[in-house]
Amino acid sequence: MLGNLKNNSGLSWTQAVSLSSRLFGIIGTGSSINCNLSSYSYSGSSSRTLSFTYADRLAYSIPNVLGVYVYPVATYTKGLGQEVNWAVNGEIKLFAKGGRGFVWARAYDIFNSFSYQNNMLGSFYTQSTTFENLSRYIIFGATIRFDNMK
Repeated sequence: MLGNLKNNSGLSWTQAVSLSSRLFGIIGTGSSINCNLSSYSYSGSSSRTLSFTYADRLAYSIPNVLGVYVYPVATYTKGLGQEVNWAVNGEIKLFAKGGRGFVWARAYDIFNSFSYQNNMLGSFYTQSTTFENLSRYIIFGATIRFDNMK
């Protein structure tokens, strides 16, 4: 029923490193690097994938007045093919007096550059999946605090 399990095996290894720092109390950064190595074997075929992801958060803020945040992300994947993707997201917050809330604008994929394709090799097929996420867009919002607890 389950087939020949002796010919099926897989291994996946993931490691992440992150670092954050603050400069002069108004400039901050938070970086992370993620590495993933996957190797699978099934009925005589095998697939290996290596991927790296770099993500960052760059922040400039004047406490209780203004916050500007930029979120770059880049990915590199090597499997059946080789692919490099990158995107930049951003956010601006304007804080209300007394810390009672803020209004914000968020922009995703500012340069309309992110396109992700995943390639998989099976025992008798090759599959390519393209992820069609929302492309560049902007949303606006407001957050209001009704309590005075800090």
